[in-house]
Amino acid sequence: MAESFETLGWPQEMKDQNVIFALESERQRHINIHDRTEARNLWARLSSEGERHRAICLVSGDAAPIARLHPTIKGVWGAQSSGATLVSFNLDAFTSYGHEQGDNAPVSEAAAFAYTAALNKFLEARSKNRIQIGDASTVFWADATDADAASLAEDAFLAMFSSVDESVEASKVGAILVKIRMGQSLVDFAPDLAKGVRFNVLGLSPNAARLSVRFWLEDDFGKLAENYRRFVSDMRIEPLPKDPNPPLWKYLAETAVLNKRENVPPNLAGNWMRAILTWRALPADPAFHRPNAPSQRQRG
Repeated sequence: MAESFETLGWPQEMKDQNVIFALESERQRHINIHDRTEARNLWARLSSEGERHRAICLVSGDAAPIARLHPTIKGVWGAQSSGATLVSFNLDAFTSYGHEQGDNAPVSEAAAFAYTAALNKFLEARSKNRIQIGDASTVFWADATDADAASLAEDAFLAMFSSVDESVEASKVGAILVKIRMGQSLVDFAPDLAKGVRFNVLGLSPNAARLSVRFWLEDDFGKLAENYRRFVSDMRIEPLPKDPNPPLWKYLAETAVLNKRENVPPNLAGNWMRAILTWRALPADPAFHRPNAPSQRQRG
């Protein structure tokens, strides 16, 4: 009860908020009750009870109740503020074999909740697991048995493609960037980070009430870091400019009318990111159009 807050000594900020619980023995390891395997299994079992259509989930491979409508995903630049869906079937032309809604691509309710909850967390405004590359809201995460290594890989990836401030330069991440940009391979000075971390990168862009996947990459972090090192080497010019390692958005802005980020051609950001992380040729199309596009310098 709200009137019990003062009696219990709880702060007023707790009102109307979600509250989670943890065992004292697990709290310092950041393990909450809902993170425990037993709790997850119980929630999955309770949520699957009742008279609902069951099918083989395309994500888990288990027979489970299928989500007819997937939860919305918020935070994608340019999409509806109320959120947009990654999977939806709202027209007859999108259906087949008499299936309706989510039955056309069966994903269990548990899996649908899990992936949308994770993406919504990654896409939060101040999330360290997102960067904006053109029209592609890009999220990334690491998977490793060593949580510290996973966190370091995520911080390093963010620094590779974003502006780097003095605090980053003075950190362990800054030291990693310096070595990579000087031509050293990650496997030579941080082998555990290069081979012990699996990395995922997902680019999402708006498409009416839906979301489109611009790109999806999964590889060892060491492989992605090596391809980034090659990109830095390929883009290096002599003598070095004032900013020898500009963030990716500055490259893209040079292809846009008036050098504005919002004018970057559609699909270009995703194509560049994919090319860098897989060490393929950069897309050449903008090079043929850019000379005819007025820039701010030309207009001035």
